[in-house]
Amino acid sequence: MYRRYTACAVAFLVMAFAGYQPASAQLTSIEDNFIFFVDGANVLIPNSTAQVVADPADPESGNQVARFAYGNWAEPGFQFDAGTGVDATGLVGAEIGEGSTLHLRLWVDPANQGMGGVRILFTDKTDGTGDDPPFRAAWEIPAWARDGSWYDFSIPLPPTTVAALDSAKIGKAADGSDLAVEVDSLMQYWSYAGAWVGGEVGGIFDQGNELWQEFEWQAVKQFGLQFDNNTGGGPILIDDMYIGEDGFDLSVAKDPPDPMTGVTLTSEDGTNTVGWTHDDKFGGYNVYVSEFPITDVSSSDVALLGTVAFNAETFALDHSVVAPHPALAANKTIYYAVTATSLFGVENKDVSASSEAITSDLEADPFIFELNEAEVDVIFGNLSQGVVSGEGFPAELFSPLVTDSGHSKALDVAVGPDTDADLSAKTWIGYYTDAATGLSEMYIYAEVLDDALNMPPADFNTGDGWMFDSVELMVGFYDQESFLLTNDHFDGIERGEEPDYQFRITPLMDDAGNIAGAHFWETHSNNAELVTAGSIADFMLDGDGNRVGYKVLAFLPLDGIQGPDSGDIIFETPASDELRVIPFNLVFNDNDSGATRDHQIGWSLAPTAAANFWNNPQNWGVVAIAGRDFVTTDSEVDEIPEAYTLGQNYPNPFNPQTTISFSLSNAQPVTLTVFNALGQEVRTLVSNQTFAPGAYNVTFDAAGLSSGLYLYRLDAGSAFTQTRSMMVIK
Repeated sequence: MYRRYTACAVAFLVMAFAGYQPASAQLTSIEDNFIFFVDGANVLIPNSTAQVVADPADPESGNQVARFAYGNWAEPGFQFDAGTGVDATGLVGAEIGEGSTLHLRLWVDPANQGMGGVRILFTDKTDGTGDDPPFRAAWEIPAWARDGSWYDFSIPLPPTTVAALDSAKIGKAADGSDLAVEVDSLMQYWSYAGAWVGGEVGGIFDQGNELWQEFEWQAVKQFGLQFDNNTGGGPILIDDMYIGEDGFDLSVAKDPPDPMTGVTLTSEDGTNTVGWTHDDKFGGYNVYVSEFPITDVSSSDVALLGTVAFNAETFALDHSVVAPHPALAANKTIYYAVTATSLFGVENKDVSASSEAITSDLEADPFIFELNEAEVDVIFGNLSQGVVSGEGFPAELFSPLVTDSGHSKALDVAVGPDTDADLSAKTWIGYYTDAATGLSEMYIYAEVLDDALNMPPADFNTGDGWMFDSVELMVGFYDQESFLLTNDHFDGIERGEEPDYQFRITPLMDDAGNIAGAHFWETHSNNAELVTAGSIADFMLDGDGNRVGYKVLAFLPLDGIQGPDSGDIIFETPASDELRVIPFNLVFNDNDSGATRDHQIGWSLAPTAAANFWNNPQNWGVVAIAGRDFVTTDSEVDEIPEAYTLGQNYPNPFNPQTTISFSLSNAQPVTLTVFNALGQEVRTLVSNQTFAPGAYNVTFDAAGLSSGLYLYRLDAGSAFTQTRSMMVIK
């Protein structure tokens, strides 16, 4: 059954809610009338990848919906424990008509028209090996429902076996007898879609394969959506989703809780701790962070730091704040706020009594640095001669990005390495811009400790390098306004004015066990090898000549990574006295010997850095990319101004030149603009250029302007704006 929703006749499901388990219960099974999402996700679901947004069809109504972004091969949804799942056998039967019904409102972006594998999906548990891959029960979203309109679906769940489902589609029971019930037309869209495992045994495991299994309804690990393609698409929205009987009242799941109060904030050894006292009437908590005072958690300059469940052991959240560059680290004020959610995930966004701030000096991460011509000559010479070496990277000026047990996050593989010898790395990244051509290049050198090497063969020619020992580099070649925020690329990898890239460097091994080269891939360009780039690899050896890992050296021309039809901009690297902060993460894969990788760790410790990074730039961190002269020393930090100022120009009046001074107490993107007396812009002296804390002078030449009154305005990010006047006399 379905009904198309129109703007003039939007109806909401009115259904009574029964069978709700109290917040203290451990969810081990899903029973009839289980609510997944109304205005928020049921807090008994351990994790959700939904972005809760206002209903785009009626944004003023206050109705909230779950938005799932498109991604290549992505499976977003509501997630349970991957190793055990939850028992859903009470929802399905051996024959059609014996199971429950899935109810939901569904909106599908028209960009998904014609795309394969756009589905509602149940996935069963996995033991993390190729012997027990996650199998799928999939409901293909009909083509007629992919038109950007809301539909109300009531979908009967399939019978428990492939044989019963296939028989039901032709009106028969599994034993061949006639069915006693009429088959709903929506049943035709169900299938048991098998499983997929990459690596040496990669492929789809469907009927007839030796690893084929019936779907395990007693161990469902995820319910959500699937974009089983890499050909593009758009988001899918879901609302009022539950499994159960018709006619139940969902209003119990719509009311927000009381506002949050009583938040505390402490700081020790670079870690800020946000704490509060738990109240049993709350179903969970959201903790937000910003560089600016928080009054509206929906603001673009506020980031979700993390969530804390109703059944957490402690009601606090630690935030290890690290700046991407020393210039951004001194005397930094960080703002926090906490909101409460109901037992059904409905948030009360009032933070008037739950906002706090703290000011401190931050630690700073290493950064991408500018190389000079002599250094590049050495590095490029080594590349051309096949010498994998860090020679040429100025170790006396710049530290490597260290990824080890003290500085890493486990990502798509939840279990981290046992020791640093099992997997850890140091990586140097530098850039160089040719003064004559204006073209820029990036150079990467990584030393990876790995006690069991497993690399693809020399004739390897596919994109599954992530299943082997390999290095992955995520870079967004555009500015990120705040290093505390995620970027706004909700729908996966983007191109054009803000292009995202995922690169992979995969060493290759010949039959004799020697390294036979390396592939450098841009993975979101049909896995095409970067023929304009270059990479080489070699083993890391200890003092006795034993192999303890591998090292790679790579060259990336920034004008050579755009797809022919992408419209990507070419990244403008910072000048020697400039700084930019860009989306970034660095990830290392480790396969010790099997068909799938054992570990995967990422460099960034940012709260935003998370699994599914390969498909979602929101799950990256940030890195600074700084000119050679933009290096803040300890003595410079001591001289940082205490306030933002815009000085009066001198001399004034003037002809034709004057000096404008300003000072910054924190690093900010600065714009300095000159206007005539009518408010019309006549010159931009500084355009969105990031300056370190300190005092600065800018020369303004009024040649070509007539005598009269002019205004000049300083915009320092969102932190400071001031306008002064000056007089030109000729």
